[in-house]
Amino acid sequence: NYIISNEKNYSYYTEEDLNWYTNVIEKSYEKLKEINDDIIVISGATACNTTDGEDYWKSESFLSKIADKGVYTVTDAFSYHPYDWQIVNKQNQRLYNLMNSHQDLFNNMGGFIKQYVTEYGLSSYMGNGVDEEEQAYKIIQQSVILDSYDIDMYLQYNLRNSGTNVDVSNENFGLLNYDYSPKLSYYS
Repeated sequence: NYIISNEKNYSYYTEEDLNWYTNVIEKSYEKLKEINDDIIVISGATACNTTDGEDYWKSESFLSKIADKGVYTVTDAFSYHPYDWQIVNKQNQRLYNLMNSHQDLFNNMGGFIKQYVTEYGLSSYMGNGVDEEEQAYKIIQQSVILDSYDIDMYLQYNLRNSGTNVDVSNENFGLLNYDYSPKLSYYS
């Protein structure tokens, strides 16, 4: 499997950017399929912010724009990252909302493109009030939710914490601590 770039909806927001990305996908698809027709080419891999901004697009907008430029015909799957880090009364509401909006988007495209969630999970860092036990519960819940949407493939982010600072979100997504000792989520 080859993902053609990651979270470009955060940095590609002009027509020129979209044309360049579309061209990269087309050329990559062509070359990869020449090597081996069984290679799976994945486009998008979008971050799931909930609105369009001045210098980024929400996932659904970006995927729709690249599909309109023909990417739908030169990719095997579209990918997105529906993180839900919110601790609220109705657990995983953000995940449900993102899954529903992406399902609607792909159904409106004809419903035949494969859907990959190439990142999901929850950081156990102090800033969001999520401890290791809450992380483990939510990862189980999120996996069950993804199963219910018949996603073709989903990948947990991340196997191992990338650092040791409990106050930095991105350092604490792992199922393992930085020293490779298992967190509770490892057993989930």
